[in-house]
This record gives sequence, C-alpha cells and structure tokens, in this order.
Amino acid sequence: MRSRRVGVIGGGAGGLFTARLLALRHPTWQIEVFERLESRGTFGFGIGLTGAALAAVESVDPEAREAIAAVAFRFATAEFRLPGGTVGIPGFHRGVAIARSQLLTTLVDLARQVGVRVHVGHDVDVDDVRRDFDLVVAADGVSSSTRQRYQDAFEPTVVEGRGRYIWCGTEAPLDGTVFTPVRTPAGYFTAHAYPYAPDRSTIVVETDAATLERAGLDGFEARGADPAESDEESLDVLTEAFAPMLRGHKLLGNRSRWFRFRTVQCRSWVHGNAVLLGDAAATADPSLGSGTKLAVESAIALADALDTDAPLDEALSAYESARRPPVERLQGWALRSQRWWDSFPRRMNRLAPAQVAVAFLTRAGAVALDETLESNADVVRAAVAAWAGVGIDGVPHRRIADWVVGRPLRVGDRQAPSRLIDLARRRPEDGLRFGGPVTVTSGDPWGPESDRLVDAAREIVRDGPDRVVLLRGAEDRQAVLDRVQVAERIRLDLDVPVGVTVGESDVQDVAGALVAGRIDVACLGAVPATTTPSGERGAW
Repeated sequence: MRSRRVGVIGGGAGGLFTARLLALRHPTWQIEVFERLESRGTFGFGIGLTGAALAAVESVDPEAREAIAAVAFRFATAEFRLPGGTVGIPGFHRGVAIARSQLLTTLVDLARQVGVRVHVGHDVDVDDVRRDFDLVVAADGVSSSTRQRYQDAFEPTVVEGRGRYIWCGTEAPLDGTVFTPVRTPAGYFTAHAYPYAPDRSTIVVETDAATLERAGLDGFEARGADPAESDEESLDVLTEAFAPMLRGHKLLGNRSRWFRFRTVQCRSWVHGNAVLLGDAAATADPSLGSGTKLAVESAIALADALDTDAPLDEALSAYESARRPPVERLQGWALRSQRWWDSFPRRMNRLAPAQVAVAFLTRAGAVALDETLESNADVVRAAVAAWAGVGIDGVPHRRIADWVVGRPLRVGDRQAPSRLIDLARRRPEDGLRFGGPVTVTSGDPWGPESDRLVDAAREIVRDGPDRVVLLRGAEDRQAVLDRVQVAERIRLDLDVPVGVTVGESDVQDVAGALVAGRIDVACLGAVPATTTPSGERGAW
C-alpha cells in the first residue's frame, strides 16, 4: 500500500479519532488535522459518551478508551421528575460524561502521540486542502463548509425540527441524568440534564415555538446579537423556572441561544478525493444521545475501508456502502425520539410516571418491551400494572409482551378478549366495532398529512362514539411504527380508542405501544373488502 497524505478538516471527535486510527494503522502516511477553534473556545459544556461508544473505541484502540475514561465522569442513575412523581430508570445510562473541551484536548494529545500534525486555530480553504492532499476527510460539523462548497455533488437536505432548544451549563451538582418539565404561565419547558464533573452539569432545555413566543423569549436572534453572545434573558428566566433542581445555582451560557435541531442527510458522501464524516454527512437528534457514537463508528468504518490496496475511489465507495445503512437506521430512531419529545408535555399528564419512563425507553422503536424488562424490571412491571389497572403482583416477571397483548379491551358495551385481533377469525357479531379504516402514509404524526388523518378519525367517531378508529398501511416495520405514532396523535387529540394493523412479528412493538398509551388494540390480517375506503365514514 503506497503512502498517502490525508488532510482532516475539523478537529471534533470524529475528525481527531479518524486521524489517530489512520496514523496507528499506517505509520508512513502524512496526516494533518485543521481545526479553526481553540479547544477552550469550543461550543457547549459536557457531552455524554454511551457505553456503546466507549466499546466501539475500545474495540480498535484500547489506549484511547483508557485515556478518555481517565478524565471522564461516571454516574449511573437516571430519572424522570414529573408532576405525578419521580421514577428512576436503572438501565438507561451505562456510559460516562466529559467536558467537551477536555475530550477534544485528550483526542488532540492522542493524535499527536502517533505523529498526526494538529493545527488548532487554523482555518483552511477546502479547495487548497484537496489540491495538497491525496484524501480529504471533511469532519467539519453540521454547518460543514465542505458540504456547502460542493453541494451539487453531495446533494444535501437539511430539515429543521419543530422544537426549540437552548444548551446551558450550571455549577449545580446532579447525581445523574434528570428529565424534568416545568410549567410556567407561558407553557412547559423541559430540561434534559446530566453531570460531567462533581460540580458541573449540562442542561439542555426545550420547548415549542408558541411557548417561547408567549414567554417573550423569541426575539434574541432578531436583535442581531453577536454570535459569541448568550441569550442572558432566557438564561435568567430558566434559572428561576428550574430553581428547585438548580438549588441556588444559575444557568450559565456559552454562546447559548434558542435553536432548532437540523437533521442533515446527503445523497452522496464522496466527491472526488473528499469524503464527509460525522455531522457533516449525517446528524441525529441529540435526544437519542448517539452523536459521538455515530462519529466514532464512522471513523472506524473509514479506517477499515482504507486498509485495503483498493484505489481510493473504490475504498471511499466501500466506506459509504458499509456505513450508510446503520447511519440511516440510527437517524430514523433519532427522528422518532425528536417527535416524541416535541409532544412530551401533552403526554406526561395522561400517563403514570412509570408509563412515561417506558414510553421514553420505547419511543424510537430501537428497544422491545421484553428487552426493556431485562434492564428495568421494576419500572416496566409498574408501568404495566398502571396500564392494566392491576396490582404489581399480578404482572408476570417474564414474557411480559405476551401478557400485555392478551389483556381484554372494552369499548362501550363491546369487549375483545385480547389486544391482538386476528381479522380472519373475527365474527362481525362479536368483539369491537371498527370505523374506517384510515390509510397512513406519513411518518410525521404532527405534519399536515396527519392533520387530515385526525379529521378523518373525527368523522368516524362522530357517527359512532363506540367505534375504534382503525389505521392501516404498508406491512414493513417502519410503516407499523409510523401508524403507531399517528395513532397516539389521534388518541391525544380526540381521546378515542385507536387500533393499527400489524404483522405477526410485531408483537413486541404492539406491547410497548399499548403500555405507552400509543394504541388501544392491534389487528392481524387484511382488512375485509367490505369496509369503506380510506377516510370515508363507516363501521364493521
């Protein structure tokens, strides 16, 4: 394998770890990193590193894993603090947290130890780097100048979420992760908080646009504030709102201002000798907590692809082909998580605290109910007991999904013997009375298409309040999860029973959706041909 010159644009976790891995594997290569910001000037406070992210680092570089762990802060608890009570989530966090500046300093040291030249405070032009290096790794973040320069080649799409976030810090000590909403006269603000040192914590506060406007906190950007300034008015208001959690401490800013998260996707990650990596190529909503994991695993995949004697264009194509499917899968999970948090205040007062915790753990469709039971047995059993209206002693310790779907459902004077109905064996004179069905084609439960589905459901129940609104659609799992999300929207808006069509392999998803209050019943098999077309009124 001939020696190569590699220029890495961006000194974040993804760029620095890529540079170190390539230097470890190819000592004769010339590798340089260009980062425009000093580490102490980096945005943010502490960041979380999941157990999966640390395991990925250790699998290829135990020394780096040890160096990161030596300066990281460990904690093991997580809890929801809700108006109805506090509930712990024992199996949620298995990683560590670390000051972002400390992580980058550590990664710079690790890169330099293996011969990488790291230029900090050095802004570069991507065209110059492409001319001077055989390979350019563009790890220059969500606002990637490389992606913008060659947007005709990468064909990016950038979609902003509905929620508004502000990234803050505090000297208030926390024992672990805390999720807590606060109701103000303007509406709800929800904090996602976790410690990264004994006396330092990160707090991300989110809300919706209407609440921000009612609170009078939506004008900071319009005033043309300096990019280095923080929205001190918002920090003061939120300090007062979250006073019980802060225990006398203030919220601190670091260019902290309200923003909407941008989900980045690109048709291609490769253009000539340039390749996108990390947030430059794809972003995942931070509520999933996997941003650093995404970058680290992409760095490993790129290093693996460059380990062969294949020409550079073939190696980069192999990297994208191998890495794109898991990245897109994680982005799908993150988008579901984002939408769950967008609607969180509407949900939390309708569910018992343990149900909220289970709804959170199953929100993305990445974890099944029985799998959740293994790490959070007490919480899951308490949630199931609250949902079923039984004592916790009446809830089994294993195969809980089968028990959940086997519970009866009564709507008006009709009753189904279980929550999973085989339409092929159902007799019209028995069980529930369904209305619709309504066909779901949108994956966004809060978008305009779902607005129309809510209107269709409203017409169905107007003609018969004892009807269960049935949602149908494609048979793949992602389509089933889309229907479940839309079903929850209809339940929240109309307070009516809703069912979804599913496949035989979807029992775990059905069970989780039932306990989390997303659906009331699920149906196997094809909808009978005698039913009305999508959106029309009818019953069967």
